[in-house]
Amino acid sequence: MYHLRGGDDNVEFEPVIGLEVHAELSTESKIFCSCPTKFGAPPNTQT
Repeated sequence: MYHLRGGDDNVEFEPVIGLEVHAELSTESKIFCSCPTKFGAPPNTQT
């Protein structure tokens, strides 16, 4: 925990750092369902 002093106020904060990773898998099927994976299909039709 860190303390900042400025004027009459003391502010406490805890920095939290996260990491987000995106990856595109080169697979014949989806991981969690058997939905189609045809390239170029209209948006939201293979869900």
